[in-house]
Amino acid sequence: MILEYLQPDPTVLDAAFVMLRAATHVAMLGAAGLALFGLGFATMLEREDAARLQRWLLGAALAGIALNVAVLPLRVLVLTAGASAFDPDVLAAVMASRNGDAFWIRLAGLSALALAAARQGPVAQALSGAGVLAVAASYAALGHSMLFRPRQELAGLVTLHLLAVAFWTGSLLPLAWAARRGQAELVEAWSPP
Repeated sequence: MILEYLQPDPTVLDAAFVMLRAATHVAMLGAAGLALFGLGFATMLEREDAARLQRWLLGAALAGIALNVAVLPLRVLVLTAGASAFDPDVLAAVMASRNGDAFWIRLAGLSALALAAARQGPVAQALSGAGVLAVAASYAALGHSMLFRPRQELAGLVTLHLLAVAFWTGSLLPLAWAARRGQAELVEAWSPP
C-alpha cells in the first residue's frame, strides 16, 4: 500500500491515495471485527451495548463502502498521473484487474454486514458470517501473496490471518464498553486462560 508513497518523487496525490486506502482498511477490518465479536459475544453484552455494537457495525460497513467507492477515481487519477479521475478506459482496466475483483468482493461483504446490522436473528448471523468472510477473502484477491505458489494455500492463510486481526481489533471497543460496566465475565470469556 505505501509503495506508491515510497516511489521516487512522491506527490501529494500519492499521499492522499495511501491515506484513503489506509482509512478503507480500518473501516473494513473494523466492520469485520465488530461483526465477529457480535457473532461470538453479543448475547453477553448489555442491551444498550448490543444496540451500540449494531450501530457501530452499520457505520463501519457504510464507511467501508463509501471509502472503497472513493478509492476508484483516486486510483484512476494516480494511474493517469493526475490527468483524469474518470477516464473510462483506465477505469475499465482497473475494474477488469484483480483490484476490480477485490472491489466487488469487498462491496458484497460490506453490504452483507450493513444488512446484518439492520436485522436480528439467524438471518443476521448468516449475513454477518458471509460478510466477514468476504471482506477477509477480498484481500486474497490481490497483493504480493498471490504472486507465489501455492496460491490457494496462501489465499487461505491470508484470509485466516485477516480474520484473526479483524477479530482482535474489532473486539477492543466492545470490550472497553463491557469493562466500563464491570462485566468481568465477558472479558474473561473473550480471553480464556
